[in-house]
Amino acid sequence: MRYYDTEYTPKTNMCYEEGVSLAKERIGVTAFLDTDIRVKPWFIKPPKDCKLNYDKDGFPIFVKYNLTVNGCFYLFYTNEKDESGAFLPDIEKIEKERIKNEKINQEMMVKRKLEIIAIPSSSSFQLKTFGSLENYLCPICRCYEKRANDFPFHNDYFTDIYNFSNNINCNRCGSNSLFNVQSNYLKKLIEVIKEDHTNNIYLLLGAKEISALFNMKPNQMNDIYFDELGIPSNAKILDINLSSNCNLALFNIIPNNTRFTNTIVYNNILSFWTNKIFDEEQINIEENRLSATIKWLDIDMNNLWDVNLLNTINSFIDNNQNELILNANRTLELLCTQICYKEFSSNDTNYRHLNRKKREWIRKIKNAEYVAYSTILNNLINEIFKINNITKIDESIITKMNSLNKDLRHEIAHKGQLERELNEDKKIEILAISILGSSLLKYIYNSLK
Repeated sequence: MRYYDTEYTPKTNMCYEEGVSLAKERIGVTAFLDTDIRVKPWFIKPPKDCKLNYDKDGFPIFVKYNLTVNGCFYLFYTNEKDESGAFLPDIEKIEKERIKNEKINQEMMVKRKLEIIAIPSSSSFQLKTFGSLENYLCPICRCYEKRANDFPFHNDYFTDIYNFSNNINCNRCGSNSLFNVQSNYLKKLIEVIKEDHTNNIYLLLGAKEISALFNMKPNQMNDIYFDELGIPSNAKILDINLSSNCNLALFNIIPNNTRFTNTIVYNNILSFWTNKIFDEEQINIEENRLSATIKWLDIDMNNLWDVNLLNTINSFIDNNQNELILNANRTLELLCTQICYKEFSSNDTNYRHLNRKKREWIRKIKNAEYVAYSTILNNLINEIFKINNITKIDESIITKMNSLNKDLRHEIAHKGQLERELNEDKKIEILAISILGSSLLKYIYNSLK
């Protein structure tokens, strides 16, 4: 840790006393006192006989002092020196200061923390999990074609993908009909993606949503602890919606974009400042109620299937066509390769009737040697379908997967980027192909013994 002293430093051009005065003038005494304990160590004046120099950034450098194992300075030192002449740390005083700081921080946390209050005619908070729904109906059982243009039912299509990828069957027919309507379903999925302007597309990866009600505290920082809402610390926050129907305004910026929402959450805590809108309370407003809805995704970053698809969706949202193409192709290529490796590693004897060239490809895959994705897609995948009596992926979808690889991905690989701008419809088709294609391939992978 580097300290400021009472002298002017090139970094701040002010001393500690001036910093205190400036903070009081700008944000008030109360707000400054909350953070004073964190700032104070930077301004502690060193002993009188300390030799003082400055580094290239303008921070003071102290010499002849014992340092911590991390190369930082202790908060307090005694007048005693060790054999090398370096001052020894005042452990007793440091420990007292640590206990004091912990107590102040704990009091500050209690002061800022918002407690969940009861929601009328409901529980204290509600958790919605999309995907594994008790009343789930597969596409054919719910007449998916008739409801594709109805916005409230868009989530059904993303739920189809999640359930099919995770082998969750229909509650009516006991199976999942997505394999039987592949080409038509792709058309409907493209329509849904085109018309859906929310973050609901993440539901296909198992996104969750929770709503809760709080009482805000005026003229101070307010903290919402996500762990108390059941949101894990490693979750990807997709959307935060805060709605206050009272005389308090929220001073924070919450972007309606999943790519930036995580930047406002620190240590799984959402913080914001509140201020009164009017000097007097409005009529009929007795409580400073806040309604919070948080949508998040708990994804295993070691699961490359979902990570690749997540990156594809993010690239689509960012309108980055090169990344969209590469991530979409990577999603499908990895699944095709893993299907072949799983099948040929344990059941290669079932494929001895194939010609010599195909047997050589199978041998390479079994030994983890490279075989081109196009070779797998056009020559080996269908053989696996035949042997295992699995419904084939429609030829129209295979054709689009081939086009994504040969026409788009190869151009980026050879030229560094796509030299033409794709229209919006083509980008939506690429995303839809990666979503439906990966869902079909995951189902096939899970079906193999």
